[in-house]
Amino acid sequence: MKTIILVAGMLVGGTAVSDSFGPLDFAGHWQPLHPITKGEETSLTIAGDLSATLERDFVSGSRIVMTAPPQEISGKETLVIFDFKNENDCSTAAKLVLGGWSSSGKKHAFGTLYLYRDGELFNGLPVSFEGTHEEQ
Repeated sequence: MKTIILVAGMLVGGTAVSDSFGPLDFAGHWQPLHPITKGEETSLTIAGDLSATLERDFVSGSRIVMTAPPQEISGKETLVIFDFKNENDCSTAAKLVLGGWSSSGKKHAFGTLYLYRDGELFNGLPVSFEGTHEEQ
């Protein structure tokens, strides 16, 4: 019986220390917990106005920089959607859908990066990030 009470207490206590957050809580610098694709270096920066820059560096030496101005960001409750445009190739774009939470002073986000070519969806990649520091 003591074991059941202990486990139940841990489950209830564990859920209380984690807080989901809304769109404005995504401001800051984010690094992926795992490469989005093999050998990729990725960085996501979200400003206080929710404008965002997604930088993807590949082993091949190619680099993709995508930006999303504040008017291309939408948020609903605990989700935020960034509508990115490729700075060097107007035929490619991406949508990043994120949900997030904070726990023990750390920020985490997860979601899907949807990739588009000529307006057509061609891939969706799971993503997970950890916040590295707050945007000023």
